[in-house]
Amino acid sequence: MARHLAAPVAATLVAAALVTPAAQTDTRPAFAVATIKYNRTGDAAQSMRLQPGGRIVVTNQPLRRLIIFAYSLQPQQLVGGRSWLDSDRFDIVAQAEGNISPTPPGGPPGPPQLMMQRLLAERFGLVVHPEAREMPVYALTVARSDGRLGPRIKPADRDCLALMTQAPGGVPVQAPRLPDGRPGCGIMRDGTGKIMAGGTTMTMLAISMLTGPAGRLIVDRTGLSGAYDFDFEFAVDPAPGAAPAPDSATAVADRPSLFTALEEQLGLKLQAARADRRARHRSRLAAHRELIHLRRAGLPP
Repeated sequence: MARHLAAPVAATLVAAALVTPAAQTDTRPAFAVATIKYNRTGDAAQSMRLQPGGRIVVTNQPLRRLIIFAYSLQPQQLVGGRSWLDSDRFDIVAQAEGNISPTPPGGPPGPPQLMMQRLLAERFGLVVHPEAREMPVYALTVARSDGRLGPRIKPADRDCLALMTQAPGGVPVQAPRLPDGRPGCGIMRDGTGKIMAGGTTMTMLAISMLTGPAGRLIVDRTGLSGAYDFDFEFAVDPAPGAAPAPDSATAVADRPSLFTALEEQLGLKLQAARADRRARHRSRLAAHRELIHLRRAGLPP
């Protein structure tokens, strides 16, 4: 299978940490109240939760992750910035005036993202402008010409998107776990390259599960609609200084590459491709440390 990457032109955003002029009116929705604090616990766990009544609780998140969330980006679309974008962690509790409906994965920024954009602009002085750059892209496609999928994927029998968008208060209903242990709606990772998913779309697979391991922007071109239950496992490079548990080391080492696992287990493949309009509307951001630092210095310890 070819591993060569194309370099398509995709529209990007460059973010500069500048104070928005007072004369400009920000029409994006805003939180009624929000508190931001540094998180200096050193914990590895990070979370972002949408709670009933329009509350968003962010725990131990770096600014880079907040920008990615706010602009509905894939990680590769956020470029530039200094190391503090990843090293400094923040806790945020933000309250909207009413319930907030979550945004389906893969779509443009919705109310939660727009509110976070405005919060970043007001508290960190973050502003953006469009820029075009070349970026490598993989297309997720069906591997077989007859359209048959692999042995470890099947259509889901539940509508997780409806559970997410129609739940009271905008909070997803917790679907029961399936008999094999996978979540009825959602994704479960074990950190070693094994992923189990329930009620998940191909767009969610591309954005949430493949972009990181593949190291490239992923565009869903499978043509598959609806949701699927699936699991797959592939070899990953261990984090620096980390070692797998003795009873799992051999099994993990024997796993195929991500490209081979997708084709053999799910009947899908990644191909070098040119970005189309769906990819071009994504954005990259970069940041000037000095100016953002002036604003963030006013945060409580």
